[in-house]
Amino acid sequence: MTIDLPGFSPMKISKIPSYVCPHDGHIFGFEVVGGARRFFFVAKGDTQRTYISTIPTWIQELLDSENKGNVPKEEKALTHAHDHYVPVTTTGYMPDELTKPLYDKWQAIGIPERLIMLQRTDSTYVEERKGRGNKTYSYVKGSYMVQCANMAFGFAWTCQVQQWERTATEVICMGYIEATIGTQLVRKYAVGQQDIAYPQGSNIPICLGDNYKAAQTDMIKKGLSYFGIAKDVYSGEV
Repeated sequence: MTIDLPGFSPMKISKIPSYVCPHDGHIFGFEVVGGARRFFFVAKGDTQRTYISTIPTWIQELLDSENKGNVPKEEKALTHAHDHYVPVTTTGYMPDELTKPLYDKWQAIGIPERLIMLQRTDSTYVEERKGRGNKTYSYVKGSYMVQCANMAFGFAWTCQVQQWERTATEVICMGYIEATIGTQLVRKYAVGQQDIAYPQGSNIPICLGDNYKAAQTDMIKKGLSYFGIAKDVYSGEV
């Protein structure tokens, strides 16, 4: 597979090999990770990359002009007539089995890039529940958030509980998530909460320990969302 595409120029400063091409006032580009291309879009006047799985027809035509026998199937993105730029929402970040080649490929990606990838959540992991005011809320399980954090930070992160509060109806957990990004220690403070479950007609909690654990998990999820993990879920986009 050839890396370059006509009209795309290599970026001089980039942790990951990247190629960009101005088009209609915007910038389109792709990164090369593990020999595969990952396309992104940068809006005019912005610097934030949005990773896309649906690409414009003019890029698809460039891909089609390549030797198709050398293009792996997983590199081909679907194209729609409306040329809409859709962020990546496909599976691939949560493998069933972590193989050494996959681990080596992930290690080659910097932490900021990993966090950008994990901002969009595979719909497989998004669930819904009834909340206050009988509203329906989207959420992901704590195990998913922890797995994302392990992938983003390479297990080098920590959760610290600073204070507990308990009322007649809820348990509140206050603390922070801490991780090293580059040479900087980054700390995100958060508050987690869990309603106390009582048997009907009783004022003795069913299992207060479970309520404390759930409140801590809620704090962890909130803190990790401040790093951008599952940002779409906890900003109401999903």
